[in-house]
Amino acid sequence: MTEFSPSEPPVLDDVPVATLPGAEQLSGRPYALPVDVLAELHGPIFYGEWTGTRKLYACSLELVEELCDESRFAKNLTASLARVRPLAGDGLFTAFHGEPTWQTAHDVLLPGFSYAGLRTYHDAMLDINDQLIDRWDARVGAEPVDVSADLQKLAMDTVALAGFGARFDSFEHDGLAPIPQAFTDALTEVVTHGETPAFRDELASLHASFDEMIADHSAGGTGDLLYVMLDGHLDADNIRNQIMTFLIAGQLTTSELMPNTVYNLLHHPAVLARVRAEVDAVFGNDDDHVPTFDDIGKLTYLRQVISETLRLSPPVLMFDRMALADTVLAGRYPVARGEAVTVLTGALHRQPQWGDNPEVFDPARFDPAVAEHRSTALFKPFGTGERSCIGRQFALHEAALLVARVVHRYRLIDSAHYELRWDGLSRRPVGFTVDLLRRTPTDRNVTAAAPAVAPASSTSALLPVKAGTTLAILHGSNLGTCRALAKQLADDATDFGCTATVAPLDTAAGGLPATDAVVIVASSYNGQPTDDAREFTAWLQSETTTLQGDPLFAVLGVGDHNWADTYQAIPILIDDRLNALGGEPLVPRASADTSGDLTATVEQFEAALWAALAERFGDPDATPLTAADEPLYDLRLISGPVTSALDERFAVQPMTVTLNDELVDVPGQQKHYVRVALPDGVDYSTGDHLTVLADNPPDVVDTVLEMLSLDPELRLSVNPRRSSRRSIALDREVSVRELLTHFVELRKPATKSQLRRLAATNPCDPERAALEQLADSDEPCWLSPVELLHRFPACALTGAQLLELLEPMTPRHYSIASSSQLSPREVALIVSVLDTPARSGYGLFKGVASNHLATMPPGTCVRARIDPARQAFRAGADPQRNVILVSAGTGVAPFCGFLGDRLAAKQAGEPFAPALCFFGVRDPDVDYIFRSQFEQAEREGIVAMRPAFSRAPEHGVRYVQDRIAADADDVWELLGDPSKNAHVFICGDGARMAPAVRAAFRDIYRSRTGADEAAAVAWLDGLVASDHYVEDVWAG
Repeated sequence: MTEFSPSEPPVLDDVPVATLPGAEQLSGRPYALPVDVLAELHGPIFYGEWTGTRKLYACSLELVEELCDESRFAKNLTASLARVRPLAGDGLFTAFHGEPTWQTAHDVLLPGFSYAGLRTYHDAMLDINDQLIDRWDARVGAEPVDVSADLQKLAMDTVALAGFGARFDSFEHDGLAPIPQAFTDALTEVVTHGETPAFRDELASLHASFDEMIADHSAGGTGDLLYVMLDGHLDADNIRNQIMTFLIAGQLTTSELMPNTVYNLLHHPAVLARVRAEVDAVFGNDDDHVPTFDDIGKLTYLRQVISETLRLSPPVLMFDRMALADTVLAGRYPVARGEAVTVLTGALHRQPQWGDNPEVFDPARFDPAVAEHRSTALFKPFGTGERSCIGRQFALHEAALLVARVVHRYRLIDSAHYELRWDGLSRRPVGFTVDLLRRTPTDRNVTAAAPAVAPASSTSALLPVKAGTTLAILHGSNLGTCRALAKQLADDATDFGCTATVAPLDTAAGGLPATDAVVIVASSYNGQPTDDAREFTAWLQSETTTLQGDPLFAVLGVGDHNWADTYQAIPILIDDRLNALGGEPLVPRASADTSGDLTATVEQFEAALWAALAERFGDPDATPLTAADEPLYDLRLISGPVTSALDERFAVQPMTVTLNDELVDVPGQQKHYVRVALPDGVDYSTGDHLTVLADNPPDVVDTVLEMLSLDPELRLSVNPRRSSRRSIALDREVSVRELLTHFVELRKPATKSQLRRLAATNPCDPERAALEQLADSDEPCWLSPVELLHRFPACALTGAQLLELLEPMTPRHYSIASSSQLSPREVALIVSVLDTPARSGYGLFKGVASNHLATMPPGTCVRARIDPARQAFRAGADPQRNVILVSAGTGVAPFCGFLGDRLAAKQAGEPFAPALCFFGVRDPDVDYIFRSQFEQAEREGIVAMRPAFSRAPEHGVRYVQDRIAADADDVWELLGDPSKNAHVFICGDGARMAPAVRAAFRDIYRSRTGADEAAAVAWLDGLVASDHYVEDVWAG
């Protein structure tokens, strides 16, 4: 077993030893701690022992640029941080380099901190914000508020609610609440005195509290990070350590950042005035404005203020960098493998490259035009590289939300003439109080700013594009943000008159699509391409790559500017390379910032894109109509079924069902085997997907009609009044039954915003209060908007408001379970039917597409299209390729096709290699679907089946990852022999199974080679990069 230990500093000659300066050397520098000025006193590199252990510190830009090189250095604990290990164990913050649990937990938690994940925590942040506002409102004009103490409580309570669905209720206590107090006492005790009996008592108390949180979440659900960890099958000990890590983050990061930001605004009136003007312009005159997630992204100058606060007062005092191999720093300081050098953050943030007066608070340093020319190694408030703070977006959004609401609502009065004082070596201001007065609408004096760009609806003033203008939209997306943006752009392009397609970037490896123009929406992951863009990026960078003609293109990059080292890395690479190869940009590359005003950037990009397309492909004979010459009548030919416009939007067409057999008839686990004939001209390859646009079940529609007392035959004309990605596609009148059947989602649970909108329309005080309670609850709401209207009948919605409240119907995707060699004109699906008692209490919850498909008898038609899988995934069907197939449940579907191609090869007398197939199901006697066929295929030598049964475990094998570990010899026989060129294919749940399977393969590599976790990660990353490890999963 690999031994992990703290890194020691290198032993160097001629390097000074620093001691902390006295107060006289900090005179006139209110922001500086003693450690911040050591570089000025002792130079760029020196030893220090003030933490109780000897460390080598580096401060200059030149040294830090080298230390941030991830190919040479990585984070590992030194002795000072290792003191926290008894408290936080192998949590993200305190895991040793190469400790296997770090990568597993990081992979599980990363989606929770994505752009989509952060949006879900906004409501929890608002909840705790509201408690602070209530507390401060009660003290307006009466007594000062303790800014530091109250914002420490806010930080801890926000982490608790958003992270674990727990309420510490800190504002009900004079000091800290019990859990934060126990945590603070334990942290202080272990750092100061080690693992004493007092520490162990506090730790046991904390673990008992954490175990209660875990037990409360174990029934399942969504909404916070604890659910993410449980769904990711992290073990209980590691979950406790991650909870402790998040408490450390709340204690040491935002609880220091927020009061320091308020202090800086209070003592810089011109900056405060500019921040107030920006906030007032976004929030308006309403004293009780509830900011949305997107509102906070618009506050760009406030973000500059927060960044400057982090520069002068970084909560993280230092971070450690361990050499991955023997190296020499700055050409003169040898550092052996495993030795560590520590960066002093505050000293780095005061280097000469910041300008003449680095002690002066100046948010202009972070003006984008200034910041883009500065080395990213100069600003490191959250550490660096892969092990930098995973929750930085969370912290920055929380801080911006709090500060914005405070300056919008209150006047801050420095009655005590506060001078900045620190709490020891922490950055938390001591004794920082202010008096408050409420601002009035007159104080705000908001004037509406002119929009920076015309709204999307302004595209109607542009020349329509010529019929047949084609647009390919390619995305590079790991966590779904870019994929969703690409689909939205395609919808808007269709409305603009284009024929638009959407596909992953890897489908264009080898050549851009032969369309009139190509739009690329891409992000990066640690500076590398996303999983669906690796082949494309490699092809684009090849010296032999050429483009056909001079293709028109546009690039929309998506990223987070807080990850400065790699921000927009792949979009910039793509844009630069396409330009270099002779491509012609339609519009300049756009950089959408998920920590900024992403929506506005996307809208600006769209407006410029549509204008450029209109200029290139506009119909010269068409002239935008004016009110004066508009015809009296507008005639449109209506043809086809009622869903024609919807079908056109999603490019689906009728396909005939030829077989529908029930595979499993156990309630709650029903599965159907459905075969669908392909229309002429439609082909597929083994491994592809069938995308289905379904209808709501008739009984669900009848229930809704009854709930809302609607006449099903009433005719409606639905005409969108503005351009919106959420509008439904209709080209004719429809009946109420048709509208509810084909065009809207009826059973999706209501979101927080939908609950608040319903509450705002309800004049009945008890009902409104109940809706607001549901919106404010940390528990998810399982009622749909329709069910809420039935339960709270006083809601006063117009029909148009109700329609806007409902989500438009969207397609569902199914892996094809047939072989294109054995069945070229029919595709097969394995459909898991969702038909269980609704958590809302209203009858059964029926999955739309699964029930639609399950009830379609042979001869009826389903509306569908073929979506190609990645070429790298399709390659798994190659009969001669050595493959390891891993799936659970209906994830086995594409592998049925892979095995079918092997059977076709055998029947044709062609060579084939047997597959090794790991398959997880619940019960061998219930849902081991196609068992007899798999066993027959095994007898024919086509496959070796390795099932795992979660409800009937054998020899400790419960899940598919357990079976992989148990059969490690067979796995390594394929993967350990390069001559076999084995490939691994994963299909199924991306949130829980896929990370666990990755960990299982890394464990096999470590056990067979003796390598550490870092080498195992690099090995698996190499397999992924070379398409020897390919996932087709449906989460993230």
